[in-house]
Amino acid sequence: MFEEMGTHYENLLYHTEVCWLSREKVLVRVAELRELLHIFLEEKRSSLANLFNDELWVENLCYLADIFGEVNARNLKLQGRQTTSLELRENIVSFCGKLQLWTRRVGKGIVAQFPTLDAFLDKVNSEDILNHMKTDIRDHLTALLKSLHKYFPDLYNTNNEWGRNFFNVSEDIIPDEDCPAKEEFITLRTNNAWKLMFEAKTGLDTFWISRLQDIPTLASRAVQILIGFSTTYLCEQAFFTVLGMKTKQRNRINVSSDARVALSVTKPRIEKIAQAKQAQPSH
Repeated sequence: MFEEMGTHYENLLYHTEVCWLSREKVLVRVAELRELLHIFLEEKRSSLANLFNDELWVENLCYLADIFGEVNARNLKLQGRQTTSLELRENIVSFCGKLQLWTRRVGKGIVAQFPTLDAFLDKVNSEDILNHMKTDIRDHLTALLKSLHKYFPDLYNTNNEWGRNFFNVSEDIIPDEDCPAKEEFITLRTNNAWKLMFEAKTGLDTFWISRLQDIPTLASRAVQILIGFSTTYLCEQAFFTVLGMKTKQRNRINVSSDARVALSVTKPRIEKIAQAKQAQPSH
């Protein structure tokens, strides 16, 4: 049917066939194909076809597709090997600011920040639906913001901000009572060579490790901040790697060595390894 109607998609995603991070794509696909799905369900005489006649239900669907897309896009930005707690904190603070902005805009009847919902409202041209949903959307955005503050109670704590922005923060961020660290911080801020090295974007970890001999107190604290596991990304990556190796057909395999090779960021020197081995002699 999708091919006959000339749609952009040729199939429909099922929620059981995708991981949870991609489930917003299911909502987006259903929202974009809602007219074809309505026709299909009517041909099958399904009671679900009545849902697509309910403009309020479709509006909920469009809003959920948009907000799930935003949350998943933000979640993807929190993944990666080189992420630090400082970077992730800024990312979440930015998202919280957007939630507050969206809440205010929805209160004014503006939903341009939600493209799927905005396109649907332009098509039906019904302000009554938006007025009916406005309170629900604001309540949902507010609840989402409160949930983030609950999970990250120290979200606006900037005591460790000197670890990545030490040339632009006040010297008072380190108290005078902490004399060794304060002295090193003053030395750091007045050293133009170190400033140029930092601005060259060599990486926070590389910069602070290179300063362990010069400013040991401050550098060791910075390394402790950066070295911590900011997310469960590495654990999840290892889990899915093992899951892909240990299939039903190979459920008794010992994957410890294979997983180590698969998860290592060090590229093996195959040619050197092969040279150290004797080739199979011919008979």
